[in-house]
Amino acid sequence: MNLEQLRIAIRPRRDWEAVDLGLQMARQWWWPMQRIWLLVTLPWILMGLLLPADSLWLVSLSLWWCKPLFERPLLMILSQAVFGFTPSTKEILRALPKLIFNQIFASLTWRRFSLTRSMDLPVIQLEGLRGKERSNRLQVLHRDDSGPATWLTIIGVHVESFLMISGLALLGLFIPAEVDLGIDSLEFWGESKTGGLLLLFFSYSAMALIGPLFVACGFSLYLNRRVKLEGWDIEIAFKRMVQKRGLQTFVLLAAIAFFNLLPQSAPPVWAADERAEIREQIIAIRNGPDFHQMKTHKIPKWQTDKEPELDSGFIEALFKLLEAFGRFISSISGFAEIILWGLVLALVAWVALRYGSWLSRFPQLLPRKRRQYYQPKKLFGMAVTEESLPTDVSAAALDLWQRQQPRQALALLYRASLARLLQSGAPLREDHTELECLKIAKQQSLPADALAYFSHLTQVWRQLAYGHELPDNTLAESLCRNWNHHWPDGARV
Repeated sequence: MNLEQLRIAIRPRRDWEAVDLGLQMARQWWWPMQRIWLLVTLPWILMGLLLPADSLWLVSLSLWWCKPLFERPLLMILSQAVFGFTPSTKEILRALPKLIFNQIFASLTWRRFSLTRSMDLPVIQLEGLRGKERSNRLQVLHRDDSGPATWLTIIGVHVESFLMISGLALLGLFIPAEVDLGIDSLEFWGESKTGGLLLLFFSYSAMALIGPLFVACGFSLYLNRRVKLEGWDIEIAFKRMVQKRGLQTFVLLAAIAFFNLLPQSAPPVWAADERAEIREQIIAIRNGPDFHQMKTHKIPKWQTDKEPELDSGFIEALFKLLEAFGRFISSISGFAEIILWGLVLALVAWVALRYGSWLSRFPQLLPRKRRQYYQPKKLFGMAVTEESLPTDVSAAALDLWQRQQPRQALALLYRASLARLLQSGAPLREDHTELECLKIAKQQSLPADALAYFSHLTQVWRQLAYGHELPDNTLAESLCRNWNHHWPDGARV
């Protein structure tokens, strides 16, 4: 991820300012997102039209329920467009199966009603996290700027509903009073083909208008949170400073360091007189008229200062009511206090049992050093340190394959290759995907045979890890036997 290619200004923003940036992003790339939305959802609509008239409402309901899946191609467009590259329609359609089936069950069940769905989607799709790693990442992101994500969902639901109802009302205004279509009856909207089609059309139009805005605003909140956490603006500023200043900055720092190393001499005699003169000038300015200005502000008063008179009977009844309420509170205060403390203790026990393991690992949530960030010890949940690898990678992987442990064998080959990439200086991070690791490997000065081997291994590993497709036995044994040949120091002595 090259931050210098970003097409948006990178700086920490307030939460609602980030939402406004998302609206501008949606305006900038509106047509690419709208085009993909239509291509993905229109087949769904056309298949739904084959249903009977009294079942057309199921099409609108199913389309609304599957919105988290249809929003993923829109995020793919935005996540690449902000870096100056807008993917083509063909590339998006080719990646569509992977986008849709990624954690599809969770996205359509207990996560469907998440109020922060727009801000959480990049964690699933761009960072590829799941399980406890996803939960820990969301806890970090939700510490700030998650409030607008919740309101974004609430406002989006209401705006979609208002657009659909407004469209139906506007259509009703164009129907002459002499023509009675029965649109004010439930039978028209629930049983007739015309009513079902109208409901489907206006609900689909409202979703198509709000969907890109919803995804763009959530993605903008996610980017703003990462800018605050990882200091992207500071990194860009330092890079630009180094590129712009270059030798001048180095000479200036060297000069400052040189003069600081010189022996400090006593201040000259005239310095004391000069300081006294400066002190007198400061006192004179402080006592001057600029620091002692007074302004008079006039506040309008009411025409009458008379206080309204209250009925003494009403006041007496009010005090009696308050006194009775006080006695009631006093009578139940002891019992209520016991219940309250019981609830507090139960809450503390629940938090300790539920989040005890997480609290014990709380220091891990602190920002890591830059050195550790670019040299992770784990990638894709697999250890990539030199100590975690066997002495002979090829022999160990071949032994695992012959013992009917294909996933462990290919995982060993893949993480050993990642370890060699890290040793060669490749800037791999924990949030990179397999394809991003392959792209970074192509940018390194690796031998052609090692790069071809890693590309082939990545393809086989992805098919096994995500598609559960076992490679051919001859191909797998070839990958195992040739690892030491393609990577330097394959068999360590």
